[in-house]
Amino acid sequence: MLSQENLTLLAVFITAVGLVVAVYRLGQSLSGHKDPALGGSLIFCAKIGFYVILFAAVITLVSSPAYFHLKCELGSAFACNYLGVMHEDGKGVAPDPKKAVEFFRQACEDDYPRGCTNLGVMYKNGDGVPRNPERAVEFFRQACEDNHFRGCTNLGVMYENGDGVPPSPERAVELYRQACEDDYLHGCIHLGIMYENGDGVAPNPKKAVELYRQACEDDYPRGCTNLGGMYENGNGVPPDSRKAVELYWNACEDDYPRGCTNLGVMYENGDGVPLDPKKAVELYRQACEDDYPRGCNHLGYKYEKGDG
Repeated sequence: MLSQENLTLLAVFITAVGLVVAVYRLGQSLSGHKDPALGGSLIFCAKIGFYVILFAAVITLVSSPAYFHLKCELGSAFACNYLGVMHEDGKGVAPDPKKAVEFFRQACEDDYPRGCTNLGVMYKNGDGVPRNPERAVEFFRQACEDNHFRGCTNLGVMYENGDGVPPSPERAVELYRQACEDDYLHGCIHLGIMYENGDGVAPNPKKAVELYRQACEDDYPRGCTNLGGMYENGNGVPPDSRKAVELYWNACEDDYPRGCTNLGVMYENGDGVPLDPKKAVELYRQACEDDYPRGCNHLGYKYEKGDG
Protein backbone atom coordinates (compact mmCIF):
# COMPACT_ATOMS: atom_id res chain seq x y z
CA MET A 1 0.00 0.00 0.00
CA LEU A 2 1.35 3.44 -0.94
CA SER A 3 2.29 5.81 1.87
CA GLN A 4 0.67 9.24 2.12
CA GLU A 5 3.93 10.78 0.87
CA ASN A 6 4.02 8.45 -2.17
CA LEU A 7 0.35 9.09 -2.93
CA THR A 8 1.05 12.82 -2.90
CA LEU A 9 4.00 12.37 -5.26
CA LEU A 10 1.87 10.22 -7.59
CA ALA A 11 -0.87 12.88 -7.62
CA VAL A 12 1.68 15.60 -8.44
CA PHE A 13 3.17 13.44 -11.19
CA ILE A 14 -0.25 12.75 -12.80
CA THR A 15 -1.19 16.44 -12.60
CA ALA A 16 2.12 17.49 -14.18
CA VAL A 17 1.70 14.97 -17.02
CA GLY A 18 -1.84 16.24 -17.58
CA LEU A 19 -0.63 19.83 -17.84
CA VAL A 20 2.12 18.86 -20.30
CA VAL A 21 -0.36 16.98 -22.48
CA ALA A 22 -2.78 19.93 -22.40
CA VAL A 23 -0.04 22.38 -23.41
CA TYR A 24 1.11 20.05 -26.19
CA ARG A 25 -2.42 19.70 -27.61
CA LEU A 26 -2.99 23.45 -27.41
CA GLY A 27 0.28 23.96 -29.28
CA GLN A 28 -0.80 21.50 -31.98
CA SER A 29 -4.12 23.31 -32.33
CA LEU A 30 -2.51 26.73 -32.67
CA SER A 31 0.20 25.48 -35.03
CA GLY A 32 -2.37 24.30 -37.51
CA HIS A 33 -4.01 27.64 -38.38
CA LYS A 34 -4.36 30.31 -35.66
CA ASP A 35 -0.82 31.14 -34.46
CA PRO A 36 1.94 28.83 -35.76
CA ALA A 37 4.73 30.65 -33.84
CA LEU A 38 2.95 30.43 -30.48
CA GLY A 39 1.91 26.86 -31.20
CA GLY A 40 5.48 25.84 -31.95
CA SER A 41 6.67 27.45 -28.72
CA LEU A 42 4.03 25.60 -26.70
CA ILE A 43 4.97 22.27 -28.29
CA PHE A 44 8.63 22.96 -27.50
CA CYS A 45 7.76 23.82 -23.88
CA ALA A 46 5.64 20.68 -23.60
CA LYS A 47 8.55 18.54 -24.79
CA ILE A 48 10.90 20.17 -22.30
CA GLY A 49 8.30 19.64 -19.56
CA PHE A 50 8.02 15.98 -20.49
CA TYR A 51 11.78 15.44 -20.13
CA VAL A 52 11.85 17.33 -16.81
CA ILE A 53 9.04 15.12 -15.49
CA LEU A 54 10.79 12.00 -16.76
CA PHE A 55 14.05 13.05 -15.09
CA ALA A 56 12.25 13.80 -11.80
CA ALA A 57 10.49 10.44 -11.93
CA VAL A 58 13.79 8.60 -12.44
CA ILE A 59 15.44 10.50 -9.56
CA THR A 60 12.47 9.75 -7.30
CA LEU A 61 12.57 6.07 -8.25
CA VAL A 62 16.29 5.54 -7.67
CA SER A 63 16.16 7.29 -4.27
CA SER A 64 13.19 5.28 -3.01
CA PRO A 65 13.48 2.50 -0.41
CA ALA A 66 11.83 0.06 -2.85
CA TYR A 67 14.65 0.59 -5.35
CA PHE A 68 17.34 -0.07 -2.73
CA HIS A 69 15.43 -3.13 -1.45
CA LEU A 70 15.49 -4.56 -4.96
CA LYS A 71 19.18 -3.79 -5.42
CA CYS A 72 20.00 -5.29 -2.02
CA GLU A 73 18.08 -8.48 -2.84
CA LEU A 74 20.04 -8.68 -6.10
CA GLY A 75 23.30 -8.67 -4.16
CA SER A 76 24.35 -5.01 -3.94
CA ALA A 77 26.12 -4.59 -0.61
CA PHE A 78 26.12 -0.81 -1.18
CA ALA A 79 22.32 -0.87 -1.39
CA CYS A 80 22.04 -3.00 1.75
CA ASN A 81 24.25 -0.58 3.65
CA TYR A 82 22.28 2.41 2.37
CA LEU A 83 19.04 0.76 3.47
CA GLY A 84 20.61 0.45 6.91
CA VAL A 85 21.37 4.17 6.92
CA MET A 86 17.79 4.93 5.82
CA HIS A 87 16.34 2.85 8.65
CA GLU A 88 18.80 4.23 11.20
CA ASP A 89 18.12 7.88 10.30
CA GLY A 90 14.48 7.57 9.24
CA LYS A 91 15.18 8.70 5.66
CA GLY A 92 12.15 7.78 3.56
CA VAL A 93 11.12 5.13 6.10
CA ALA A 94 10.16 5.03 9.76
CA PRO A 95 13.25 4.87 12.00
CA ASP A 96 13.94 1.23 12.87
CA PRO A 97 17.37 0.53 14.40
CA LYS A 98 16.75 -3.24 14.42
CA LYS A 99 16.15 -3.21 10.66
CA ALA A 100 19.22 -1.02 10.27
CA VAL A 101 21.29 -3.65 12.07
CA GLU A 102 19.95 -6.36 9.73
CA PHE A 103 20.93 -4.41 6.63
CA PHE A 104 24.34 -3.39 7.98
CA ARG A 105 25.00 -7.03 8.85
CA GLN A 106 24.02 -8.13 5.36
CA ALA A 107 26.36 -5.56 3.82
CA CYS A 108 29.19 -6.57 6.15
CA GLU A 109 28.73 -10.26 5.36
CA ASP A 110 29.05 -9.30 1.69
CA ASP A 111 32.49 -7.81 2.47
CA TYR A 112 31.39 -4.17 2.32
CA PRO A 113 33.61 -2.53 4.97
CA ARG A 114 31.40 0.51 5.48
CA GLY A 115 28.62 -1.86 6.48
CA CYS A 116 30.95 -3.46 9.04
CA THR A 117 31.83 -0.04 10.47
CA ASN A 118 28.17 0.95 10.72
CA LEU A 119 27.34 -2.38 12.34
CA GLY A 120 30.14 -1.82 14.84
CA VAL A 121 28.70 1.58 15.72
CA MET A 122 25.32 -0.02 16.43
CA TYR A 123 26.95 -2.55 18.79
CA LYS A 124 29.10 0.16 20.40
CA ASN A 125 26.06 2.35 21.14
CA GLY A 126 23.59 -0.44 21.88
CA ASP A 127 21.35 0.84 19.09
CA GLY A 128 19.06 -1.88 17.71
CA VAL A 129 21.09 -4.53 19.55
CA PRO A 130 22.28 -4.93 23.15
CA ARG A 131 25.47 -2.93 23.69
CA ASN A 132 28.46 -5.17 23.07
CA PRO A 133 31.80 -3.34 22.74
CA GLU A 134 33.69 -6.57 22.09
CA ARG A 135 31.55 -7.22 18.99
CA ALA A 136 31.97 -3.58 17.98
CA VAL A 137 35.76 -4.04 18.10
CA GLU A 138 35.47 -7.12 15.85
CA PHE A 139 33.52 -5.22 13.22
CA PHE A 140 35.75 -2.12 13.38
CA ARG A 141 38.82 -4.35 13.01
CA GLN A 142 37.27 -6.15 10.03
CA ALA A 143 36.52 -2.81 8.35
CA CYS A 144 39.98 -1.44 9.12
CA GLU A 145 41.64 -4.53 7.62
CA ASP A 146 39.68 -3.74 4.45
CA ASN A 147 41.09 -0.19 4.50
CA HIS A 148 37.95 1.58 5.66
CA PHE A 149 39.59 4.30 7.70
CA ARG A 150 36.53 5.32 9.65
CA GLY A 151 36.68 1.75 10.94
CA CYS A 152 40.35 2.23 11.86
CA THR A 153 39.57 5.48 13.66
CA ASN A 154 36.68 3.94 15.56
CA LEU A 155 38.90 1.01 16.51
CA GLY A 156 41.48 3.52 17.75
CA VAL A 157 38.84 5.13 19.97
CA MET A 158 38.06 1.73 21.47
CA TYR A 159 41.75 1.18 22.28
CA GLU A 160 42.13 4.74 23.59
CA ASN A 161 39.18 4.30 25.97
CA GLY A 162 39.71 0.62 26.80
CA ASP A 163 36.21 -0.14 25.52
CA GLY A 164 35.92 -3.79 24.49
CA VAL A 165 39.72 -4.16 24.50
CA PRO A 166 42.44 -3.50 27.09
CA PRO A 167 43.38 0.20 26.97
CA SER A 168 46.33 0.90 24.68
CA PRO A 169 46.91 4.54 23.72
CA GLU A 170 49.95 3.44 21.71
CA ARG A 171 47.77 1.18 19.54
CA ALA A 172 45.24 4.00 19.24
CA VAL A 173 47.98 6.30 17.91
CA GLU A 174 48.96 3.68 15.31
CA LEU A 175 45.37 3.39 14.10
CA TYR A 176 44.78 7.15 14.02
CA ARG A 177 48.03 7.61 12.06
CA GLN A 178 46.98 4.90 9.60
CA ALA A 179 43.68 6.68 8.99
CA CYS A 180 45.28 10.13 8.78
CA GLU A 181 47.90 9.00 6.27
CA ASP A 182 45.03 8.07 3.99
CA ASP A 183 43.51 11.53 4.41
CA TYR A 184 40.70 10.53 6.76
CA LEU A 185 40.49 13.83 8.61
CA HIS A 186 38.71 12.49 11.69
CA GLY A 187 41.74 10.25 12.22
CA CYS A 188 44.04 13.28 11.89
CA ILE A 189 42.05 15.12 14.57
CA HIS A 190 42.32 12.19 16.98
CA LEU A 191 46.03 11.88 16.25
CA GLY A 192 46.47 15.60 16.92
CA ILE A 193 44.72 15.26 20.28
CA MET A 194 47.08 12.43 21.23
CA TYR A 195 50.10 14.62 20.35
CA GLU A 196 48.60 17.61 22.17
CA ASN A 197 48.02 15.61 25.36
CA GLY A 198 51.06 13.33 25.12
CA ASP A 199 48.82 10.27 25.25
CA GLY A 200 50.43 7.18 23.71
CA VAL A 201 53.12 9.36 22.17
CA ALA A 202 55.59 12.02 23.36
CA PRO A 203 53.87 15.43 23.77
CA ASN A 204 54.33 17.49 20.62
CA PRO A 205 52.01 20.51 20.40
CA LYS A 206 53.62 21.66 17.14
CA LYS A 207 52.72 18.33 15.55
CA ALA A 208 49.19 18.71 16.91
CA VAL A 209 48.97 22.16 15.30
CA GLU A 210 50.15 20.70 12.00
CA LEU A 211 47.46 18.00 12.09
CA TYR A 212 44.69 20.39 13.12
CA ARG A 213 45.73 22.80 10.35
CA GLN A 214 45.64 19.96 7.81
CA ALA A 215 42.06 19.18 8.78
CA CYS A 216 41.01 22.83 8.90
CA GLU A 217 42.45 23.58 5.45
CA ASP A 218 40.33 20.71 4.14
CA ASP A 219 37.22 22.43 5.55
CA TYR A 220 36.83 20.15 8.56
CA PRO A 221 35.36 22.44 11.25
CA ARG A 222 36.54 20.39 14.21
CA GLY A 223 40.10 20.90 12.97
CA CYS A 224 39.56 24.69 12.80
CA THR A 225 38.12 24.69 16.33
CA ASN A 226 41.03 22.69 17.76
CA LEU A 227 43.52 24.88 15.90
CA GLY A 228 41.76 27.95 17.28
CA GLY A 229 42.25 26.57 20.78
CA MET A 230 45.97 26.21 20.16
CA TYR A 231 46.22 29.86 19.05
CA GLU A 232 44.03 31.04 21.94
CA ASN A 233 46.23 29.27 24.49
CA GLY A 234 49.58 29.73 22.74
CA ASN A 235 50.13 25.99 22.59
CA GLY A 236 52.50 24.99 19.77
CA VAL A 237 52.14 28.45 18.23
CA PRO A 238 52.55 32.01 19.56
CA PRO A 239 49.31 33.16 21.27
CA ASP A 240 47.07 35.02 18.84
CA SER A 241 43.51 35.75 19.95
CA ARG A 242 42.52 37.30 16.63
CA LYS A 243 43.64 34.19 14.76
CA ALA A 244 41.69 32.07 17.24
CA VAL A 245 38.56 34.16 16.57
CA GLU A 246 39.02 33.75 12.81
CA LEU A 247 39.28 29.96 13.17
CA TYR A 248 36.29 29.73 15.50
CA TRP A 249 34.30 31.80 12.98
CA ASN A 250 35.23 29.36 10.22
CA ALA A 251 34.01 26.44 12.30
CA CYS A 252 30.83 28.18 13.44
CA GLU A 253 29.91 29.13 9.87
CA ASP A 254 30.13 25.41 9.09
CA ASP A 255 27.56 24.77 11.84
CA TYR A 256 30.04 23.27 14.31
CA PRO A 257 28.54 24.17 17.72
CA ARG A 258 31.77 23.91 19.73
CA GLY A 259 33.28 26.52 17.41
CA CYS A 260 30.25 28.77 17.99
CA THR A 261 30.53 28.33 21.76
CA ASN A 262 34.25 29.11 21.79
CA LEU A 263 33.59 32.16 19.63
CA GLY A 264 30.88 33.24 22.09
CA VAL A 265 33.41 33.05 24.93
CA MET A 266 35.76 35.33 22.96
CA TYR A 267 32.96 37.90 22.53
CA GLU A 268 31.94 37.56 26.16
CA ASN A 269 35.49 38.26 27.33
CA GLY A 270 36.44 40.76 24.62
CA ASP A 271 39.33 38.53 23.67
CA GLY A 272 40.46 39.15 20.07
CA VAL A 273 37.19 41.01 19.37
CA PRO A 274 35.38 43.95 20.99
CA LEU A 275 33.42 42.99 24.12
CA ASP A 276 29.88 42.08 22.99
CA PRO A 277 27.66 40.15 25.45
CA LYS A 278 24.71 40.19 23.02
CA LYS A 279 26.79 38.54 20.29
CA ALA A 280 27.95 35.99 22.85
CA VAL A 281 24.32 35.17 23.71
CA GLU A 282 23.48 34.81 20.01
CA LEU A 283 26.34 32.35 19.51
CA TYR A 284 25.56 30.36 22.66
CA ARG A 285 21.93 30.11 21.52
CA GLN A 286 23.03 28.86 18.10
CA ALA A 287 25.18 26.17 19.72
CA CYS A 288 22.43 25.20 22.17
CA GLU A 289 19.90 24.84 19.35
CA ASP A 290 22.34 22.32 17.84
CA ASP A 291 22.12 20.33 21.10
CA TYR A 292 25.60 21.25 22.31
CA PRO A 293 25.40 21.12 26.16
CA ARG A 294 28.26 23.55 26.80
CA GLY A 295 26.54 26.15 24.63
CA CYS A 296 23.33 25.65 26.62
CA ASN A 297 25.22 26.02 29.90
CA HIS A 298 26.76 29.31 28.80
CA LEU A 299 23.38 30.54 27.55
CA GLY A 300 21.72 29.59 30.84
CA TYR A 301 24.38 31.46 32.78
CA LYS A 302 23.81 34.57 30.68
CA TYR A 303 20.05 34.39 31.36
CA GLU A 304 20.71 33.84 35.07
CA LYS A 305 22.89 36.98 35.23
CA GLY A 306 20.79 39.00 32.80
CA ASP A 307 23.92 39.68 30.78
CA GLY A 308 23.43 40.30 27.06
